[in-house]
Amino acid sequence: MNDLCWLLVLCVLLWPAPARAVIVEPQDGPCPIGGGFVRVFQLVSQNSYGGWDSDGARYSSRGQFRAYELSTCPDNLLTLYGTDMATELTEAEKRALRRVLEQIVSEVPDPRSLTVWDRYRIAARCYQALGRDHLFIARLYTKGAWTVRDHAVGFYQGLEGPLAVRFLLEAGPKELEKTTESANRHLLLLNLARVAHRGGYPDLRDHWMAQLEAQPDLTDPDREAMDRLATAARAEPDLQDLAIGELEAFLGGRQGTAEERVEGTFLLGDLLRRRGRNAEALARFEEVQATAEAPESLVVIAAYLSAELRGERPWVGRSPGDLTPGGPLTNPGVQR
Repeated sequence: MNDLCWLLVLCVLLWPAPARAVIVEPQDGPCPIGGGFVRVFQLVSQNSYGGWDSDGARYSSRGQFRAYELSTCPDNLLTLYGTDMATELTEAEKRALRRVLEQIVSEVPDPRSLTVWDRYRIAARCYQALGRDHLFIARLYTKGAWTVRDHAVGFYQGLEGPLAVRFLLEAGPKELEKTTESANRHLLLLNLARVAHRGGYPDLRDHWMAQLEAQPDLTDPDREAMDRLATAARAEPDLQDLAIGELEAFLGGRQGTAEERVEGTFLLGDLLRRRGRNAEALARFEEVQATAEAPESLVVIAAYLSAELRGERPWVGRSPGDLTPGGPLTNPGVQR
């Protein structure tokens, strides 16, 4: 890819898309507890143009269904997946939920102030009261972390996993040397920070954010975008840490199928990597690579991220799409 194409990728295709283009259909129904009503959203359509991240987040071009996937009863803040709102609860489950919801309501003076990721935290507490296992709760916290990320990163066409992220991060400094127009320079710096955040490189994100902060003539939109990324830098790690705790509890027991356990091991490794706990992350990635039943796609990505953690340059000689499921390095039969 030539230099002009890289500049176009960084400055044009990464521009945030309008927030509400995923198509959903609302439907009101009774809340499972109390006499109020709750709004449930059903997914009508979305696409996958925004690519994917190493921890499993996938992106539609304009908005993500995960922002609508939870439903909250306004009277008591019961928060569950919309698909579970029609499930008939037992009396024991209702009692357990009422105890939790009483505490939650006391902690939330203004329900209108709740963010999407706040509601994922509430949902985790509700599902814990219902006895859901550690893996279920870990996935819930992880998806909540993705909603924080959505708030900050905008739309990245074709950003397909860690190799694509690395190629952009490697190209960025060269483009900065050639970019003199103020608005383009601001956007390039912001997008480098966003790409680093999606890739799970907080030190690089903070580096590019500091570079942007030092630029003259920052506009209000520049500062608003920086504020969103700063929010993600604060709020996403908290949810990731909660997911890490649940995954460690899951993997410390004997729960789950072989497939669930290897997927949980990989996710734990990537969350640890994103939190800077590199030695622990490397051990989990090596465990994935040593598991005979592990899907080839996870093995290849684990091997790539392991090499990065060891200080190698595993992207050299590869193409951005090589780690994409179905790409040349994830086809069946690739040697481990």
